[in-house]
Amino acid sequence: MRNSKLGLIIATALLVGCGDASNSANKEDDTQRRASLENRIESFKIAKDNSVHNVTGEFKGYKIVVYTDATIEDKPSPSTKAIYGKINGESTTSLLTINSNYSDGDSFKVKVYKDSELVGESSQKVLSGETVEFSNIKI
Repeated sequence: MRNSKLGLIIATALLVGCGDASNSANKEDDTQRRASLENRIESFKIAKDNSVHNVTGEFKGYKIVVYTDATIEDKPSPSTKAIYGKINGESTTSLLTINSNYSDGDSFKVKVYKDSELVGESSQKVLSGETVEFSNIKI
């Protein structure tokens, strides 16, 4: 009886101490997913407008820059798609437009700078149709 209790205690200690292999695999998967997301975010580049210029604008003393994970041809488009939202609760209305060659599913981020310093940014938004709406960026 004593040996079976001792065996049970040792087996329990080994299982608890070593951890579950699937838990370890899950942590590795989470780390890989985070690294993949960081690489995609780092791979964002400045979006292009219908004249194939960088999409930037000035708003209430701030410089606004639109970034994307998509690549389009360096070719003008006959129309644009709108990117809009709020900065400090004020609507940017139709200040920002992107090349109409961007497709549904392309991702965009809006970053706000003051004197070359990043002071705010939107979460990643996905183009669906003719517009991308970013949420309020508080500075």
